[in-house]
Amino acid sequence: MNTNSPNVKPEITPANFPALRSFLRGYFHEDVADEYGTPVDAADQFCEDAESDERNAVANEWTLLMAPGKAAAGDQPGINRETRRRGSSE
Repeated sequence: MNTNSPNVKPEITPANFPALRSFLRGYFHEDVADEYGTPVDAADQFCEDAESDERNAVANEWTLLMAPGKAAAGDQPGINRETRRRGSSE
């Protein structure tokens, strides 16, 4: 993913957000409540399981996704739709 230009607005695709996709698929799936209890607990477990480079990659991609003027910032319905469409179905 090329994020060097401040005007780059990457499309929400698995290729553009691979670490975030892996995190969501691995920890925020249909059994999240049974396995972790809450989404916060799932994220905490990821932080315990993942190496620092994995945690940094997820944090950087999340920041890019949510940054004003980037990706889908402010488009919560779009993010939800794409998460459902591209998340565990791929």
